[in-house]
Amino acid sequence: MELISLLKNIYLFKGLTDLELKKLERIVVKHEVRQGSTLFWQGDDAEGMFVIAYGTIQMLYKGEESDSEEFLSLGSGAHFGELPFLDGMKRQLTARPLENSVVYEIPFDRLRKLLEEDTKMAADFYQALAHFLSARLRQLSNEMIFLKEQGQHHHR
Repeated sequence: MELISLLKNIYLFKGLTDLELKKLERIVVKHEVRQGSTLFWQGDDAEGMFVIAYGTIQMLYKGEESDSEEFLSLGSGAHFGELPFLDGMKRQLTARPLENSVVYEIPFDRLRKLLEEDTKMAADFYQALAHFLSARLRQLSNEMIFLKEQGQHHHR
């Protein structure tokens, strides 16, 4: 799939114009990753987000007293690793290709520089981010309400 098409499908970039997407495309780094290798480890410093052009990436979580468990698998067109761009936190999961895959990395330092240079692009980017995060927060709130109601039904 063409990179611009992949980028258009990511919530962070949905509001960007074609010109802004072209600017974004210029900072992207292509990686061909082999099955069994590791893109990053849980606890690593996060330096970029990723978009899967082709393949499947397995996201693993390791608890303090457990072996690594699959958290989820992501396929072509999916993206991951964007949250540390906002909060600067370390990686929460380990990312490993389940098959030979092609991923595009958007390095955070280059993305920050791009957004600093183009205030309209930055406004579009952060507005899309705010919409996504508010929708996610609403979803989590609804899930918590549901779980709380389920718990009350069981205690009667």
